[in-house]
Amino acid sequence: MPDREALTPSRPRPYESPGRYEKGRAKRRQILDAALALIAANGYGNTSLQQIADAANLTKAGLLHHVGSKEDLLTDYFSERYRRVAGNVRADISHAADAGELRPGLDAEMVSRILIAVADGLQQQWQYDRSIDMAAHLDYLWSLLGTAPPRDLDEREDPADGTGAQGGAA
Repeated sequence: MPDREALTPSRPRPYESPGRYEKGRAKRRQILDAALALIAANGYGNTSLQQIADAANLTKAGLLHHVGSKEDLLTDYFSERYRRVAGNVRADISHAADAGELRPGLDAEMVSRILIAVADGLQQQWQYDRSIDMAAHLDYLWSLLGTAPPRDLDEREDPADGTGAQGGAA
């Protein structure tokens, strides 16, 4: 399996330059929030860069300076979502383990990645077969771990930085 470095794009994005300022991070968050709200309301294909720029109080050129492209913006959303959800799942697993509610010896990091992979896989399967009950399958997996499933992993506060989900779940 390739390591994380091998999967990382080689072209740095404009907002990833070393020493970026807090103002730049705040603008990036504003852009991401605006994009997510528009995409949630209109769908990815029906949301233009100009609409995102307008919602973020930027010109289209200014938007592109911060995000590179619409595809990069979507990639950033999924990266942040994964980081946030993985942190929440790890925290839930650690809490359940500390409370004696989990089978002993489970690695919170590994289990969180497995749970997210299963959830993402079930979402893909559901796209082709609407009879799949994703919640029931995930509940069953949690029961194998020895605990009840937590709810609303996308909507909770990020344990790393205190932020919640922006614009809803993916």
